[in-house]
Amino acid sequence: MIRTNAINKLGFGSQSISAEWLVLGYFLFSLSVSIVLRANTAAVDGFFAELGNVSAALASGKGFADVFGAATGPTAWCPVLNVLCYAIVFKIFGVKSVAAFWTLIIFRCLLFSISLWWLLKLEYSPKFDPYKIWLVPIFLCYTTLVIYRTGPKDSMFSIFLSVFTIYVLVGCWREGISTHKIALFLLALLLPLASITLAIGVVILLTAIFIMRKSQVNVRNITVGTIALAVMFMSFGGWGLYNRARLGSFIPYKSNLWFEMYISNVVDQDGILKYSNYRIYHPYTNQQVAKSYQTKGEVSFLEEYHDASIQYLKQEPLDFITKVINRGINIFIFAKSERDIELASVEEFKTSDLLLLEKAGLIVDNYWVCLEQSPGNIQSILTNLTLKDQDLVFDDWHKKSNTSQARVNNLHDPNELIKGLITSVLPTLAIIFGLMVPGIRNNLVFLITLLLFVVSIGPYLVISWTPRYQSFQLGFFTIFLFMMLAQLLIYFNDKREQNLKGLK
Repeated sequence: MIRTNAINKLGFGSQSISAEWLVLGYFLFSLSVSIVLRANTAAVDGFFAELGNVSAALASGKGFADVFGAATGPTAWCPVLNVLCYAIVFKIFGVKSVAAFWTLIIFRCLLFSISLWWLLKLEYSPKFDPYKIWLVPIFLCYTTLVIYRTGPKDSMFSIFLSVFTIYVLVGCWREGISTHKIALFLLALLLPLASITLAIGVVILLTAIFIMRKSQVNVRNITVGTIALAVMFMSFGGWGLYNRARLGSFIPYKSNLWFEMYISNVVDQDGILKYSNYRIYHPYTNQQVAKSYQTKGEVSFLEEYHDASIQYLKQEPLDFITKVINRGINIFIFAKSERDIELASVEEFKTSDLLLLEKAGLIVDNYWVCLEQSPGNIQSILTNLTLKDQDLVFDDWHKKSNTSQARVNNLHDPNELIKGLITSVLPTLAIIFGLMVPGIRNNLVFLITLLLFVVSIGPYLVISWTPRYQSFQLGFFTIFLFMMLAQLLIYFNDKREQNLKGLK
């Protein structure tokens, strides 16, 4: 039960408030919002491209395959756990059916609700726990970003597993590894199939427990820890061997790391993965690239991106570092929008001009995909193309570029502006605040959350980042903001009580 003076001060009366009731209220609210928002988009935006395709193939008896459509071959492009969950739903309710869509919507709300329950059940500290009710609006605010924008995509698994990992590791640290062995074994089995970064975080923290908690260095805890690591190793290894048999390459997690490195660094101007990158380079949205993927097979297709990325890192290290810094700015200060494409007014263009623009890669599927370039650079390119009506084409590009750049910078969309701030600078300020305040800086929950956050965000900082990836961190953000808010409430409540005593 959550029962405190702090709750009384917030106007909840003298009655205790059950975490279970709060979670139930959250579940019903999130489900209601989902129903209202997705009533007209069922089975349209809910199956998440590659994840939906592979899950459909698995449910149809084709195995892990067809990531970019029918007959594109075996794949290791998507995390296993996500595919298995989708495939089970497809198997029971129909492949990419409306019933499957709503089942996944309910499943997402359930995963978020369980995550909230763990957040409420965590013991932060005697001074912070009285304020745990504030976790509800914070978590609701963050998860509504996911619920509002999309159908049930992969962030629901990331948020659920990140909070579960924190809950288990805090328990292991305080009460002993063997006390939470079942949950630890479950993490060891699932994380390699869903989040390699969280798996690494678990290994680091288990090691830290044995180094820093001498009282836990006993036969029972060492045995449990060893079994957990063995399960994790077998989970990674089993999937890797399965891929070796099908694809001819040992892939223990997923295959597309070097592809994302390439499209976010080698051929991108600022290191941020945007819609234009997908339109130009991604097999899911570019049919020519999809044909190349299908012809070569996944491993051979990706080898080219691996080789090109390695060459780039050797030849352009400063450019790469600049893009890492820019990703850091987006992650920690202000997350720009990834929507940088606009439909070209192709109906007004001469057919010969359109063909030249498409051949030059400026327009893909009737979308301008070069709106971030400078007007001077575009003018030069268009001149070299010797278009019949260059002025018309340039005017359309310039108009669409202004629209796109305003959206990318979130200047005219309050929703995008708020999202860009609360998923970047706000949690960053909460982390800095926590590191400055001893009561938070020395708090076990804060330290474990911070370590897992750093390990989780690291690959996105180094390799590839798009605003969607920020949704994977929402469980961490909830804890950071809650602890900052609780500390501030404690401070202001103490000040108020001091003032009241002074008046007496």
